Amino acid sequence: FVARPVLTDPGLEACQRLTETQRAATAWPAAGGAAGAAYGELMAALAPDRAEAARRAGVALGESRVVCRMNGPGDVADGHRLGLDIFAQA
Repeated sequence: FVARPVLTDPGLEACQRLTETQRAATAWPAAGGAAGAAYGELMAALAPDRAEAARRAGVALGESRVVCRMNGPGDVADGHRLGLDIFAQA
C-alpha cells in the first residue's frame, strides 16, 4: 500500500473532490499513468504521423495525477510501465 500525497499531508488539497474512501485508496500503481500510456500508444498506432504527440499526451495525463496530488512521481512511472505492458499484450 502506498498512501496518496493528499493522505500523508493533510494540508494538501487534490484537484478533484474526494470521498474518504478515495482519499485513503492506494496510490500505486497510478491508474492515470497506466491509462495515459495505453491511450498514448493506441493513438500513436492509429495516427503514426502524430505518434510522438500522442505519446506526449499520454505522459501528460499521468503527470497530471502528480500535479493534482493524487499520486507520487514513482507511482505514475510504475503505472506508465504497466500501461505499456498492457498495451503490448492487447
